[in-house]
Amino acid sequence: MPNIIKLDYDIRHEYFEKYIDFNEFIKTRISILETLGYKVKRWEFTETRHGYHLIIEIDKDLSLQRIFELQFLLGDDQNRVNYNFFRLENWGEKYAKYFNLLFTKKFKRK
Repeated sequence: MPNIIKLDYDIRHEYFEKYIDFNEFIKTRISILETLGYKVKRWEFTETRHGYHLIIEIDKDLSLQRIFELQFLLGDDQNRVNYNFFRLENWGEKYAKYFNLLFTKKFKRK
């Protein structure tokens, strides 16, 4: 969907739980989006093996480039950000959209 922002935060669980105030973390992500003129409709925060995923649904449909820009501004994993922009630049929006994914489980290669 063109109104879903997918964020990957690779931080050790014990560090996040010890040093980060969860409510403040979520509040700052929402505040950034509101400052930019977007309204958060819903959000989902899940724990992963290497950190956390945050999925945010906003009130406006956006271009893939703008979604990637917002993911960067909201602190998405920097490697993921680079790959997303690389794909957008080299393959265009038509194909790059298929790679803006988050997984809850890693799949084993056979």
